[in-house]
Amino acid sequence: MDHCASANVRTLHVAVDGDDGNSGAVDKPFATLAAVSRAAKPGDHILLHGGIYRPTAQESIQAKGTEAQWICIEAAPGEKVTLDGSAMPEGTHTIELGPAAYVVLRGLEVVKSRRTAIDSWGGDFIDIIGNVVHDSADAAINVGVVSNQTDSTDFRIHGNTAYNNGLEGKVLNPSAPTWPANVRSFGAARVDFSNNLVHENIGEGVDFILTAGGTAVGNVVFDNYSVNLYLDNATDVTVANNFIYSTGKCVDLLRDGNAAAAGIQLANEPYTNVTPLPLANNTFVNNLIVGGYAGIFYGNYGLGGGMKNHLFVNNTIYNESPTLTLLFIDASDGHSVRFVNNIFSEKTPTWLGMSATTGVTFENNLWFGLRPEDLGIVSNPGDLTFDPQFAKPGGFDLAAYQLAASSPARSKASGVTGPAAALVSKDLLGKNRPASAALGALE
Repeated sequence: MDHCASANVRTLHVAVDGDDGNSGAVDKPFATLAAVSRAAKPGDHILLHGGIYRPTAQESIQAKGTEAQWICIEAAPGEKVTLDGSAMPEGTHTIELGPAAYVVLRGLEVVKSRRTAIDSWGGDFIDIIGNVVHDSADAAINVGVVSNQTDSTDFRIHGNTAYNNGLEGKVLNPSAPTWPANVRSFGAARVDFSNNLVHENIGEGVDFILTAGGTAVGNVVFDNYSVNLYLDNATDVTVANNFIYSTGKCVDLLRDGNAAAAGIQLANEPYTNVTPLPLANNTFVNNLIVGGYAGIFYGNYGLGGGMKNHLFVNNTIYNESPTLTLLFIDASDGHSVRFVNNIFSEKTPTWLGMSATTGVTFENNLWFGLRPEDLGIVSNPGDLTFDPQFAKPGGFDLAAYQLAASSPARSKASGVTGPAAALVSKDLLGKNRPASAALGALE
């Protein structure tokens, strides 16, 4: 839904040569987002006109629309708007959307932030759409309040591009406490990440941390540091139709100098003065994962507790390197995990990280380059151990992992019931699956 369509009461203007004492009329524009947001009312449409804005203080947006009349903040049509945060005090977010509500932020470029580029602490019903964020000291986009999942809710983070963020994290600055998650929810509920391009950040790619409910759908995430997509203390999250890969070409982004990012990683890390969430009720459908030190990784470090009620269905995990692994799952008494209709394919048999022997079941998967018994898994009658016959595997073109007409993975999928059934009705490219569908993410 385009919530800017309801922003039709009046138009306010912002320009590089504006003045915060102005009215916001087209010939008397404001100079800053902070000033125009103080004047904004439900249904207002705020246009930023082209140019490079160099704020010296945080652009704090506390405007509140309503469910019927959102406030839309965006670049004027056909004009490029850049917010350069380099003149701001150290440790300052460039844009703070909190406690804003029913607000759209769309079509801006945000660069050289001294902390996070776009942050929402305590916001609700926020759309962050079509922005380009790079060269931030910390994260590109952050939503949430850390301490709970009730004070920041209902975010749509869609169509953004984030790269080369996390410049002052531990990777390049050993004295820093950690590296950032670059596009993240951290203490929030109902957060949707869709169609974002997140790559080559000096920290993790897309993260759900202490998050209750959300989706990651249609994102392309590659060559981030340590983890491309991470669920940590996350519950009721659906991860579907994402293309996640690691080329291993960015030396600065190899953990410990040699490890490309994991594709999808899951864990329950401890956080001070925060009630943890169980890692529970998460579903993974139609994802293509190529390369990385592990395709799918669960670590029982920190609080542990296992993956409770998790489903991995119709995913494709591919690896060429003999030093990497397709699947790493630590043992835990808390596991309740099903892997159904997936393809696990590697060019060179490699080390295996499957210490979990209880609570993890495999049904009707294709294995190539290794066998289920190599993982300590009892072979299922529906398992296949053949070459899946991808079109042209080994590169980072999504179409290269479509199945040849003669693939043994075709027409071999078993039926899936429950909420996942609707998700697997189409493949990763949106193609309708036939009644006798193929294994993996692509028909």
